[in-house]
Amino acid sequence: REKEDVGKEEEVKKKDRKKDTKKDKDKEREKEKVDEDAVEDKEKADTPAKLDSPLSDLKKKGSKCEVYSDGDWWQARVLKARDDEVMVHYKGAPNDDDEWVPLTEERIRPPSDDWDTPIKSVIGEEIEVKHGEKGKKGGKWMLATVIEIDKNDPANVRIKVTFSGVSGAPLNDEWIP
Repeated sequence: REKEDVGKEEEVKKKDRKKDTKKDKDKEREKEKVDEDAVEDKEKADTPAKLDSPLSDLKKKGSKCEVYSDGDWWQARVLKARDDEVMVHYKGAPNDDDEWVPLTEERIRPPSDDWDTPIKSVIGEEIEVKHGEKGKKGGKWMLATVIEIDKNDPANVRIKVTFSGVSGAPLNDEWIP
């Protein structure tokens, strides 16, 4: 009888060890799943926006957007798209400033709510204007004063500026779209 009790005890201990081993394996599998989920989340966070994001709407010609460039967000329109990038034209800038921008959340975003709100300038206001020769890429940001406002076409209000504090040869006044 004692042998039977010892034998049953051994069986119970074996079953308990199997249960403990199974529990350990389940815990390990769960930990691996959590680690995999964490890696997957990190990969998603590190991956540029995919085409199923709100940025995919920006692949349509004429779409309004804002692009981060030169330390600020600028209004632009999409001219064309290829793969995961779009050619944009910056509102009010010369065509030679058009550029290909990757569809990542770091450089491009949907337009803000006030994108269509006209910029209101007043005569005498000092503003910064990118000045450069027509047809040439680049240009230099310069301080200018608004001297005239053309509102004949409400969809395309233009302002005329004169450049302030320019040493050397004076610059011509310039119409800004």
